[in-house]
Amino acid sequence: MASSFHVLILEGHFGPEDRERDEFPLLPFEVPAGISRLHISYEFSRPLSADKAGWEEGNILDIGLFDPRGAEFPNGRGFRGWSGTARREFTLSAREATPGYLPGPLLPGTWHVLLGLYQLAPEGCDYRIVIRMEIGEADPEVRFPLPVPWDAAPLERGPRWFRGDLHAHTHHSDGTAPLGDLVAAARARGLDFVAVTEHNTVSHLPELRRFPGPPLLIPGVEISTYHGHANLWPVTDWADFRCWRDDQMRQVREWAREHGALFSINHPKDDGPPWGFGDFFEPDCVEVWGAPWFISNYQALAVWDSLLRQ
Repeated sequence: MASSFHVLILEGHFGPEDRERDEFPLLPFEVPAGISRLHISYEFSRPLSADKAGWEEGNILDIGLFDPRGAEFPNGRGFRGWSGTARREFTLSAREATPGYLPGPLLPGTWHVLLGLYQLAPEGCDYRIVIRMEIGEADPEVRFPLPVPWDAAPLERGPRWFRGDLHAHTHHSDGTAPLGDLVAAARARGLDFVAVTEHNTVSHLPELRRFPGPPLLIPGVEISTYHGHANLWPVTDWADFRCWRDDQMRQVREWAREHGALFSINHPKDDGPPWGFGDFFEPDCVEVWGAPWFISNYQALAVWDSLLRQ
């Protein structure tokens, strides 16, 4: 039997003045009762090439999604996923979702497409979003997957040097490989631990429990703003990343403290991207080595050294 659908199209335009007001605008749309699957695709004008050629003339428009439980900063409890520009389309239902997005009940009510205005050409950016809602029976047994308790037991006790990686991505954000491939590569290299730090999403957290160590998998997230990145580890829930002012990033720093996570400023160097906020917010750590050792890593090392001297 053929499926039935509701189709909704959102179209509009953003100019540089819109980005100055809000780098993460929300576009509301209504989801009726009785929807079993959402499929969202989008396109925008003058997309910037992967090598960022013609940076000043192109557009980069990121995308994410919130459900009716809430979308306001800094406690958007309705977060359902983020893919940046890694994907032009994604799907979610009660029990499955495109990596980067969270499965769960498709609640009726006002949802929001989240757009990230990373880069806008002087003439602005036209966008078109197609939302396809499949009509079907809801699954009453489905629950939301977050938070995910992190109760990993120590893999080893006693003093020695431990070798690992505190910054890694999979296909849940802009990586190309699934989590299993990352684990296999870490084991092949003899790593004791790996922090999985996807960009602005936590869809990987439930999957971490499928891979008992070694290596020890540390649940993390990379807060990826347009003014700098920061890792948080460990995390058991989503942390809001929609920051373009110091006071907003300070709230993220406080969230990390309240939830027992370390706050690490990532790659504060020219090709990082650099840290563009006016404060470093007393970081617990600074990432100074983005392998392999590029000459620009000395910039990050100098930042860490200056903080130690304060």
